[in-house]
Amino acid sequence: MYIDSGNRYIYYPETEDCCYCCNSANGCGMLKPDWMQTAEFLGEINFDGVLAYKWNMKGVEDNILVETAVSNPKERKLLLIDQHPQDYTHFYQESFTPFVHEEDIALPKSCSPSKYCSYLSLCTLFRWF
Repeated sequence: MYIDSGNRYIYYPETEDCCYCCNSANGCGMLKPDWMQTAEFLGEINFDGVLAYKWNMKGVEDNILVETAVSNPKERKLLLIDQHPQDYTHFYQESFTPFVHEEDIALPKSCSPSKYCSYLSLCTLFRWF
């Protein structure tokens, strides 16, 4: 998934295909840094062998967030975002790096705001609101 100039794209690296999903005007942009400010703490869990904190930020659906259990919130690492039943994103810590290379975040050439995601996808629903 990429966000560029407020537009969210879904990229499929296996086929190098990409489609425009929605934009920040539809509430589909970047997450705000404080989006979990009022989340409910669900407790400590073992997640893939790692002690973790589990949270739920109620929205249209449950937004479950799992992060490493470190006392300083700025040092925690994201392990999972589960927006059941639509989206499940697992963050693999072995691939984590605090450094970002420009080529790793550049919008793929196959992405275009004129190439919409499938009419049957949730992206269509987001664009209506």
